[in-house]
Amino acid sequence: INIGDMKRGEIMDLNEDKIDLTQYFNRFYISLRKLKKWLLLLIVVCFLFMEIRTMFFFETTYSSRAVFIAYQSEQTNIFSQSDDNDDLVTTFNRLLTGNMMQEIICQELNVSSVPGQISLSRLTDTNLINLTVTAADPQDAYDVINCIINNYGQVTEIVMSDVSLSLLDTPQLATSPDAYPDYIKSGIYGIVIGVGLSFILTLIYTLIRRTILNDKDVKKYLHLENITRIPYIS
Repeated sequence: INIGDMKRGEIMDLNEDKIDLTQYFNRFYISLRKLKKWLLLLIVVCFLFMEIRTMFFFETTYSSRAVFIAYQSEQTNIFSQSDDNDDLVTTFNRLLTGNMMQEIICQELNVSSVPGQISLSRLTDTNLINLTVTAADPQDAYDVINCIINNYGQVTEIVMSDVSLSLLDTPQLATSPDAYPDYIKSGIYGIVIGVGLSFILTLIYTLIRRTILNDKDVKKYLHLENITRIPYIS
């Protein structure tokens, strides 16, 4: 009998938990129906915001690239890959993107700051280095990368006097931007953000709103056993 009572108690506890969980879903659904117009408006606003943001604030950039090999003078095979090349590329990267090179570029181009972003990357499993200059104007990117190639010796001769540069792919003036604004992608982002915010707002509204759905809610919120009584007349 005791075992049976324990099992019945466990079943009752599970049923109560299940009922409570169902009530939470019901509350959320009721809140969702009540706020559906405002939530739909929020999704539309997020969609339009992302589209307008892309339309007016998308930055069009142009890039010029060059591929070269940095090698030591006594190196017999400049295409061979070794651990020394890793340190060489790291040091070369710091020099070409450092303050000294930026000062040289500003003097050569007669500007107050470098009109572009310089980046170096090593091609996987090779000792080839990809030099990229990205700027808002294609001519600026082209001028900066050519300035680096023509004056890299002034920077490297102090720290790496025995290092030479072999240019494999000369830079070209960009004829098209790196990317175009993607309004479809921006619209999808706006809808996803709107749906996420709608879910959060609905959940908050559900948790803070007092809704009476059953007799337990009457006792909890109204502190009554019942709302009213209907007299029985035989």
